[in-house]
Amino acid sequence: MATTGAQPDGDSIRFTPDDPAQWDLITGTRVKRNASGAAQLRLDAIDALETHYGTPRTHQPLDLAHAAAAELLDWLGFSNVVRGQDETVTSSSPDTVAGFILTRSADLYGRCIAFVGRGAPRQDDGSSFFVDVDALRTTANHHLIQRGLPTRPTTGHYFPISVTSSPQ
Repeated sequence: MATTGAQPDGDSIRFTPDDPAQWDLITGTRVKRNASGAAQLRLDAIDALETHYGTPRTHQPLDLAHAAAAELLDWLGFSNVVRGQDETVTSSSPDTVAGFILTRSADLYGRCIAFVGRGAPRQDDGSSFFVDVDALRTTANHHLIQRGLPTRPTTGHYFPISVTSSPQ
C-alpha cells in the first residue's frame, strides 16, 4: 500500500501487487492501473465520508472523513501522514506498507473492490478463498466497522493478492 502522491480516505487506498499480472484474475470490469501496476482500492462494503470530494466541503463533515482516513492509515501501519490542501499525501512514515487484498471484482470505474489486510495472507496468491468470519476479522474493513466509521461488510469468494513492497 502507498500513500504519497495519492488521496487515501476512509474507504480507499492505492495498492501495488507483487505480480501486477494478478489483476487479470479479476473477471468483468478490468482493474484500472497506472504504469507501475498500482490500482485504487475501494474497500468492500465500506462507505466512509470523503476527504476530497467537492468544493466547498460543507456537504459532509470533514472531521469525520479525516477520522476514518486516519484510522485506516494508522491500522495499515502508516504514521506522520502529511496532506496538502487538496488532501494529497505529501509524506508518510513509512512510504509503503506490506499487505494483501481479498477481491473478485472491480467497480464500473475500474477500482478494485476488496477486503484489505496487513502483512502476508493466510493463503497462496491468486487462490480462491472463502472470506469467513475469522478472515473478515483480520481486515481493515472489519476494523473500521468496529470503530463505528462506515457500514457493515458482506462475505464471499475472493482471490488473495499480496504485496511485500510497493513501488510508487
